[in-house]
Amino acid sequence: MNAFEKAFQKRIAAWDRHYGFQEAALHSVRAGGKRFRPKLVLLLSKALGTERTQSQAIPAACALEAIHTYSLIHDDLPSMDNDDLRRGQPTLHKVVGEGRAILVGDALLTEALGWCADAPSAETAVDWLQILTRAAGARGMVYGQWMDLAHQKKAELGADSVSVDLEKAIVKIHQLKTGALFAAVFALAVATVRAKQKPAIRTKEIRQAEALGTELGVCFQEGDDLLDISETSERLGKTAGKDEAQGKLTWPSLYGFYPASERLKKRQEKFMKALEKWLSAQTPKPTPQQRRDQLEFVQAIQGVFARIP
Repeated sequence: MNAFEKAFQKRIAAWDRHYGFQEAALHSVRAGGKRFRPKLVLLLSKALGTERTQSQAIPAACALEAIHTYSLIHDDLPSMDNDDLRRGQPTLHKVVGEGRAILVGDALLTEALGWCADAPSAETAVDWLQILTRAAGARGMVYGQWMDLAHQKKAELGADSVSVDLEKAIVKIHQLKTGALFAAVFALAVATVRAKQKPAIRTKEIRQAEALGTELGVCFQEGDDLLDISETSERLGKTAGKDEAQGKLTWPSLYGFYPASERLKKRQEKFMKALEKWLSAQTPKPTPQQRRDQLEFVQAIQGVFARIP
């Protein structure tokens, strides 16, 4: 991850220093965070390929983390989740104001395009752009956030504008708001490693990878909803108890904490079985190094699952 962190922060540090622009961006970029998404991109790029493909995937990992960081900046705004704390630090709009925080988010989203241009080939650059467009835009994260807000503000929007099937709505929100960026994790790695495959075959593998990544994202979001109840703000690095306070649509809000926790455990078990099957199909004859790398990838996911009650 050192190579990733160096590449990620170096690019942002090259932004103009005047008027506090660079400093504002670095406030969010250097605030820490788990870097879970780029870490998985790089681990998977190596587990399916080699150290070379892992190195080639660094710009993709940077692009994904830029999009994720932009989404957090915007998500924390008063007009959305209205949070004062992120990654254990004051949210950016509390430091520089709402307007400038929006612009930093805009800049990070745009910078992601520049990282895609650093792909090892033109074909891979196109794949990365298509993957991230699906994940971050109107077919992914942004629409998921729109649905999330709609259910918080359904009284304002009117009953007809919100689905009455709350279970289906929760699944859809989780698949898009969180699952879409995890879909990109898997897809970016596959696009990088399978760059020399025929386009039709590569596209099919990318879509299969996206489906599996989406499921991981759903598990991640369901776990996050439980942690919002069970953990303190200090441990979370963000304000705890926000979901209930804002009337968010979650499994705990529908069925209670413990039934939601049991539901998630079953979903995690199902995902881990699907992941094992997928990895075996991707590398029918793995080298000893690939076996070790795949184990590291799996353990990284298990580590996140283990901290969820």
